[in-house]
Amino acid sequence: MGHQSSSSTVVSGNTVYVAVDDGIVSIDLTTRKKIAAFETDGAVRGTPVVVGTTVITGSEDGHVYAVDMDKGAKGEQLWDVATGGKITASPTLANGVLYVGAHDGILYAIK
Repeated sequence: MGHQSSSSTVVSGNTVYVAVDDGIVSIDLTTRKKIAAFETDGAVRGTPVVVGTTVITGSEDGHVYAVDMDKGAKGEQLWDVATGGKITASPTLANGVLYVGAHDGILYAIK
């Protein structure tokens, strides 16, 4: 798993979440050790949304992923939604709806 990042990190509790070229990595802020690394089939360019231990992000593979990063070394994928184009934008969560734009020109609203 590559560890080059082109987005902002997110800190929640004692964990930092980093979007990298092929997924998401979570790191314990106290020990500075990797907790989990979830791989996607494309780069993750946008800043992820974090709700508890669930990380939601889009990928250049055209999918939006929700992953519980507290479930093992690879995280546990909770769900994914395929879009019609790669995703480089950061998702936004508002009123229980996740919004993310894709390169197919569509703004997706996922509930």
